[in-house]
Amino acid sequence: MEPSPTRARAQNGSLPIIRVKTEATRPGRPGEKPVGGNLPIRKYEVAKERKKRAAYTVLALIIAFMTFPLIPAYFIAWLLWANRPKQKSKRLVRKSVRSLIDGKTGIAVKDLQEAHLLDPHNTDALYWLGLVLAEQGRHEDARDALNVVHERTSTIPEVEAALLESCLATGRYDEAILHAQRLLNLEPGNLDALLMLANAFEATGDVDAAIETLQHAPLYMQTLNDQLKQILYRLAELHERRGDHETALKHFLRLYTTDVTFRDVHQRVEALKASE
Repeated sequence: MEPSPTRARAQNGSLPIIRVKTEATRPGRPGEKPVGGNLPIRKYEVAKERKKRAAYTVLALIIAFMTFPLIPAYFIAWLLWANRPKQKSKRLVRKSVRSLIDGKTGIAVKDLQEAHLLDPHNTDALYWLGLVLAEQGRHEDARDALNVVHERTSTIPEVEAALLESCLATGRYDEAILHAQRLLNLEPGNLDALLMLANAFEATGDVDAAIETLQHAPLYMQTLNDQLKQILYRLAELHERRGDHETALKHFLRLYTTDVTFRDVHQRVEALKASE
């Protein structure tokens, strides 16, 4: 069979050979028009997507138009809420705590006092103010602040401890006894509270009660820490004050054999031995 004139002319070079992709080699499904490279998209899908975007745009415009007049009102309401005395007082307390962490005690005290003036019912302001004042040795002011906190919340060990120290420092020994006992009820193993309770009893002249208090300490332990050494020393002092030199010497000797460098225990032992 002879080739057609057109094919023969193309083979001889007189006509260019044009290669056209068939449906088999064209990307996508048959009947689809390539749009945007090799990604086929049907016409109805394009129209559907455009309608959806237009609907979302219209909805967004409607919402923006309806809420835009309310934005200034919301902003003003937020400003009024943020500048309420109670909210400002809370922010000042948070700021003062950060100042205490940074060691800026003076700034912290100023902010806490301002927070209390803005909101006298802010217990946190009085709590931190009382603790800081007690730490600074301003025991009268600390006691006034912490007594208010104690009336509102009476189960905070830190408040009881600060009130105990302030009462001892200001000579209110009966109140000190009360706060020490409350603190021991909250923290039964608090040896510092036990020692301060004994000191308060001694200050009122009740040496027997002071001795009885210190005997509740775990002095049976073989190894004595610094707190137990201090309690044993005070117990020996109290026995010596009551005139029981034998028991006082026994306690001093135990302390001496445990730590010969503790305070003046060596001189106390020698003095008691010489008085026998």
